[in-house]
Amino acid sequence: MVNRHLARCQRILALVLAFAVVGWGAFLHQRLQAEEFRDRAIDASVDKSILLSRLQHAHDRVARLSRRPEDVRGHVLAVSKTMNLFIIDLDGDDFLEVGTKLRVYRAEKRVTIAMTEKVGDRWSAARSIEDTRHLDVLVGDEVCLEMDRPLRCGNSYERR
Repeated sequence: MVNRHLARCQRILALVLAFAVVGWGAFLHQRLQAEEFRDRAIDASVDKSILLSRLQHAHDRVARLSRRPEDVRGHVLAVSKTMNLFIIDLDGDDFLEVGTKLRVYRAEKRVTIAMTEKVGDRWSAARSIEDTRHLDVLVGDEVCLEMDRPLRCGNSYERR
């Protein structure tokens, strides 16, 4: 009789172990699937953020390229008085190239006419043309392109 109970307990234990092994295998399988899903989701979110960043950059570039030269406005970002040089937030997408003439305004008054010396990505360096300087260029002054026709810059029309 003891042997019968022992055999029965061994069968029950074997069944429990079998279910435990199968359950553990299923658990491990589910865990691996969850980790793979998480990794794919992370990759997808990174890909999505990269794509959104690229899309925003392309949208900004199209918006900048669709402007007319007379609509281009920028500002002075930095000034070196000793070198008569200042940095502006305009670049080649804003119709600038080396030698482009610019008008610099402050509160609707012309400060100077300048010429670009270097055009970078989202910035340019310009120098004031000495005989046109009325005031010193300061950070925050408004910048627009020098045109042959009347140009609205600094909230007023002015002829060259």
